[in-house]
Amino acid sequence: MSISDNDLVKSIQQGKTDNFIQLYEKYVKKIFDFIFFKVGNKQDTEDLTSDTFLKAFDKIKSFNTTKEFWFSSRLYSIARNTTIDYFRQNKTNYPEYTRLEEQSTEIDMLQWIQDRDKLNQILQFLETLGTDKKEIFLLRVWNEMSYDEIAHITGKTPNTCKVTFHRTLQTVIQK
Repeated sequence: MSISDNDLVKSIQQGKTDNFIQLYEKYVKKIFDFIFFKVGNKQDTEDLTSDTFLKAFDKIKSFNTTKEFWFSSRLYSIARNTTIDYFRQNKTNYPEYTRLEEQSTEIDMLQWIQDRDKLNQILQFLETLGTDKKEIFLLRVWNEMSYDEIAHITGKTPNTCKVTFHRTLQTVIQK
């Protein structure tokens, strides 16, 4: 039987800090992929992923466990803010994703896309989106998050996230 995130967080808050390893193992690949799509290079992504988990561990005593998805959405919020801080400190913008296939990191979502031309079209299209639209789209598609989780991470309403995703999806389909 699998222990829920909330139960793990509660046990960590009660002093069983070794249980954080289970949360780390469950989310490290997802957080890595989430950050990688923003940063675009493996080394910085590894550093930012580590920073994200260190911050989560430091803040875990303040985590509220009243909602089922609370830990994951807090973790993604920390990852998002860590990445934003990275771009502010380095005074750079999001990278171009058209060179994504050259990266040595394998990303599960891309495995099912057989047509490289279509992949490049989608990636180029994502570059034309505003940051909020791109983030909502990637969280929904690549991270398979609910609209409630996305809303918690982005600070928008679930309905706004749903509408934004569907409009973006329609545009992708038309391309």
